[in-house]
Amino acid sequence: ALVVCGIPASIQQQRYSPILKDAHAHTHVDWTRLFIVAFMLVAAMLTNIVIAGLAGVFVPVLLDRMDVDPAVASSIFVTMITDSMGFLAFLGLAAATGLVG
Repeated sequence: ALVVCGIPASIQQQRYSPILKDAHAHTHVDWTRLFIVAFMLVAAMLTNIVIAGLAGVFVPVLLDRMDVDPAVASSIFVTMITDSMGFLAFLGLAAATGLVG
C-alpha cells in the first residue's frame, strides 16, 4: 500500500502544495491557493451535509410510498447517495477551482 498509494501521493503533495520552499531555504506560502483549498473543502462539506439531509428525508419517504420498510432499506441508499455525491462535489469543486490538472 505504501508503494502503490503513499509514494505517489507524497510526490503529488510536493508538486501541488501551497507551501513552497525556494532555493534560499525560506518558506513561501501561496495564500491565494491556500484560501482556494480552504473554500473548496468548506463548500464540499456543506454540500455533503445538505445532500445527506435531503437524502435522509426523501429516501425513506419514497421507500414508504413503494410499500418497502424504510427502516430496513433506507440506510444503504442514504449512505450510497451521501458518499457518491460528496465525492463528486469534492472533485467537481477541485476541478472548477483549477486545483487539478
